[in-house]
Amino acid sequence: MFDMMSGLAQAVDGVLAVDVARLADEVLGEEILVLETQVRRLDAARAARVRAFELRDAAVADGHGSVMAWLQARTNTSRHDAAVVRALGRSCERLPVMAAALAAGDISSAHLQVLAAATHRLDPDRVAADEKSLTDLAREFDPRMFRICVDRWVAVTFPDQHERDTQRQYDSRWVRLAETINGMVSISGMLDPNTARPLLLALNALARKAGESDERSQPQRNADALADLARIALNTDQLPVTGGSRPTVTVLVPEETLRDPDEHSAGEHSPATYHDGTPLTTSQLDQTLCDARYARLVINAAGEMLDLGRLTRDIPRALRKWLHLRDGGCRVAGCDKPAHATDAHHIQWWRHGGPTDRNNLVLLCAFHHYLIHTRGWTITMDDQWHVTLTSPDRLRSWTSQPRGPTHLAM
Repeated sequence: MFDMMSGLAQAVDGVLAVDVARLADEVLGEEILVLETQVRRLDAARAARVRAFELRDAAVADGHGSVMAWLQARTNTSRHDAAVVRALGRSCERLPVMAAALAAGDISSAHLQVLAAATHRLDPDRVAADEKSLTDLAREFDPRMFRICVDRWVAVTFPDQHERDTQRQYDSRWVRLAETINGMVSISGMLDPNTARPLLLALNALARKAGESDERSQPQRNADALADLARIALNTDQLPVTGGSRPTVTVLVPEETLRDPDEHSAGEHSPATYHDGTPLTTSQLDQTLCDARYARLVINAAGEMLDLGRLTRDIPRALRKWLHLRDGGCRVAGCDKPAHATDAHHIQWWRHGGPTDRNNLVLLCAFHHYLIHTRGWTITMDDQWHVTLTSPDRLRSWTSQPRGPTHLAM
């Protein structure tokens, strides 16, 4: 046995000693596939040994309370990873046909874990009867598609258990939002498939890259898509009434700051704030001045209310409808955000005297609105309503035509 393991170590040493930079692309690809197969086979070998070690209580004899604790201590691994190894050993014992496929390198440990998780409460004799056909499916499909195949098999073969499993997943759903010490908000959670499905579909639709100008990472696009979902919900005016009114973001603006937002950034006046006291930057205030999405509350130095209204001259419903029909959504080339997920941006900013009319308004998604007010990008529109977005260095620009349903008639 020592010689076998010594030979294994020497073989691994030989693989690691190869200068991969000198390998041709075809050789690299072939070796990756060979290594993947052998890693799977080693997973099976390790799982079998861990299970035998557990059954003999060898970890206890070595001074540890469980095989998982032994793995943590002796391999310097995490509790989670030790639990995964232990579970794989138990699953291989319970699902011998799948274990053999893993030992052959035909499937991955993820495939085996999928079937193990779905069948641990089921009749073992029926599972054993269908294990070969399920293993054949594992050879054909990746773990995600295999999970769907297994779910369908459970739904047909054990409908009552499928119902209980679905309810158990639903009851286990949760989402937590926690504000961090620096004001960022942490979101964590776990959703059952039926609850997650509409959210995933909506996020996938809203998180696509918004044209060539979009340099956000995928996680950043996901975050913005989540905010877009909230904006769309607020725009539909269908949210429940709380405290006697529709949900509204209120911005408190000192009178002198509203008159001269530029001095706000220089520290001359108290900043505009959200209702909870969080201050807005000048660019954030400028962005809210563009559209009537936020309610404003103007106060004097003593904190007394001077005016309660809109941060902009309220864009009439008919004008916004016309913008929807002309622009059809965000006007930046390559961006497909729908009209109901956009702001009406004043091309000549409202606080600089820009009028609230159709020749000075253009629909922009929140991301491109942010680029203009915060990142120094500029936007122009000609008399044919062709819109051009230009980067701060003036080296990149994109022009788009109106894409709303009535643009051909304009």
